[in-house]
Amino acid sequence: MTDPTITPPAAEGRLSDRPLPRLVQQLYRKRVTGRLVVLDEAGDESVVFLREGSAVHIERPNDLDRLDRVLADTGLVSDRVLARAEQLAIQGHKRLGQVLVEIGALTADVLADAIRAQLRRKLIRLFFLRTGRYEVYLHEHGFGADDELARIRLDPRSLIYPGIRTAYDDVRLIDELKPLTGFAFRLVALPAGFLEAMGIPQGEAIVRALEERPLQLEDIPRTGPKPSESRSAVLALLYADLLETERLPQEVRRPPQASPLPSTGMSRVATALSPVPTARSPSQPQRFSPLVQRPPSEPPPPRIRLGSGEGVPRAIPPGTTGPTMAGDELRRRIQALLPRLEDMSLFELLGLTESATPEQVSAAYMQGVRQFHPDRLVGLGLSDLVKEAERIMARYGEASSVLSDPKRRNEYVRKLRGEPTEAESARNILEAEQAFRQGEVALKRGDVAKALERFNDAVKRNPAEPEYRAYLAWARYGENASRRALLATDTLRIIREALNHRPHFARGHYWIGEIVKQQGDMDAAERAFRACLEVDKDFLEAGRELRLIEMRRSKAKPKSVSSAEPASPKSVGGLLNRFLKR
Repeated sequence: MTDPTITPPAAEGRLSDRPLPRLVQQLYRKRVTGRLVVLDEAGDESVVFLREGSAVHIERPNDLDRLDRVLADTGLVSDRVLARAEQLAIQGHKRLGQVLVEIGALTADVLADAIRAQLRRKLIRLFFLRTGRYEVYLHEHGFGADDELARIRLDPRSLIYPGIRTAYDDVRLIDELKPLTGFAFRLVALPAGFLEAMGIPQGEAIVRALEERPLQLEDIPRTGPKPSESRSAVLALLYADLLETERLPQEVRRPPQASPLPSTGMSRVATALSPVPTARSPSQPQRFSPLVQRPPSEPPPPRIRLGSGEGVPRAIPPGTTGPTMAGDELRRRIQALLPRLEDMSLFELLGLTESATPEQVSAAYMQGVRQFHPDRLVGLGLSDLVKEAERIMARYGEASSVLSDPKRRNEYVRKLRGEPTEAESARNILEAEQAFRQGEVALKRGDVAKALERFNDAVKRNPAEPEYRAYLAWARYGENASRRALLATDTLRIIREALNHRPHFARGHYWIGEIVKQQGDMDAAERAFRACLEVDKDFLEAGRELRLIEMRRSKAKPKSVSSAEPASPKSVGGLLNRFLKR
């Protein structure tokens, strides 16, 4: 990953030691200008360019989150305008966003919003990485320069919680919360609206508890109706530097309703979610001090004494709900469930049908939590099954998370039914567009066979796009001069259908003009060529055809009132072949 010809990295390490959400927050806090290089376990490299700690440009090994896709998904720009802007960007060697602003399709502010949305998507995808390596380089670059930074600045704290909710399962949440073991922690004082800006729902039970009193790690599963959401909130607050922690000495244990900690040493007002002060990157790269400070191996003397000092239970006593199974029966159920755990659908796991309501999903999840919670297993003498129970709990957490979210649930059901998911559909659309572009190039070169192959592939991958079908029909029409008369009717129908959906499809009007001209209907041909120029006044071929029609008309005898004679097959074929070679 490191290029020996450039300056060594200022910091490097493993993602298993420093998870991505934590890393991006620390780089933001240090106002780093340079780049973060991430290499995943498959060997794919992602590069995050930073300015003053904010991500301003991200290069990923795939095109899932291209700017044009973000603009299309949000409905800000039509596909037709995007296609035109892409052509102009390629011709002028400019960025797509710059071209869209220049042609008036977007304002600079709307473009900035779209770029921020794109950056959020790309960063959150990186949150899925559990293993791999990273390197940080300090240097200048051209991204986010001048006033662009002020428009697209993205505070990573606003995406840590939604990113964790999207990318983490219960097993990973529990693992990354382990550094809090043996600590009391509570929420620092925050300005109004701060947590909402982070994406944490207002009134979240775990947040209210952290505001009222210090908690311990064992309290999290019992605070709020969904432990995974509570764990996600605590981990997000930890990675965003919004938890004040205090190590507990071994002899001190706190009952669940301990009085709040005194303010000394525990009240620290966090800065608002606003841009950090401007800072200039060092001229020479410097190595960072460690970005994560782990709890010391030996507990230091406590700054604050928690509780009375008398031995008290570490965990909150179990709730009043009694066990739903005896120990032996629970053991049998766990042993029977494990071999099928990964093969069962999430609906089967919860004992529900696909029509289950969100309330039924929540109730089934809570029943599973009561049955399989590791603390309960220990109480029933099943300590040897704790790891297995954690696997089951992780699967239950996945079921709750997926089936309670309408969008994720819809994707999951489509996958169960063998239908393409939104991600697969997006990939098909992208690959169809690539095939279509290749077909366009082949058609202009006169390679009709290659064009047919690529247009066929585009239609197969995205049959809903009418222009792909129109290009395929036109290529078939031009493939063999002897079959054009037979194909003319179907070709006209397909192109006209495309024009019904894409009225600004200038080339479609031109093709209709060519076909009806070959059929001898010069009036219809003239109308089609004029319609083409109304859409695109710079369409050279249509302008040339109209000039030819005018020339023929001016040379005609005054007494001639008959319609133009049909063009000979030889002249028709020659004209079409010349067009196909453009």
